[in-house]
Amino acid sequence: QSLLMMRRGIAAANGRVLHRPDVWGASDIFLETTSIMNTCMVRTVSYVDVQILNRQSLIRVCQRFPHADQRVRRAQIRTATARAFVLAAKQLTERQKKVKRQDSDEDS
Repeated sequence: QSLLMMRRGIAAANGRVLHRPDVWGASDIFLETTSIMNTCMVRTVSYVDVQILNRQSLIRVCQRFPHADQRVRRAQIRTATARAFVLAAKQLTERQKKVKRQDSDEDS
């Protein structure tokens, strides 16, 4: 769980080309539930130079700066809620597809 900031080079992740000053993992660094995290691996296309902020460092900063901690907590709640809705929608869609397949198999 880290935030990566591209400083130099080109990388690709989730069908997106990353270059300076793109950021990857900004939402996932807030999350604790692995089922709603983005598991896509970043692949380098050329030599890259990145800055990394890991979760433990972010927690230490939040402990030293309570105002930042409040803002990070709000972002964490917003991100987790949005990701949970997307996950629930995907699961519901899959269930509906499964039911349709079963119904069409019974009709055949």
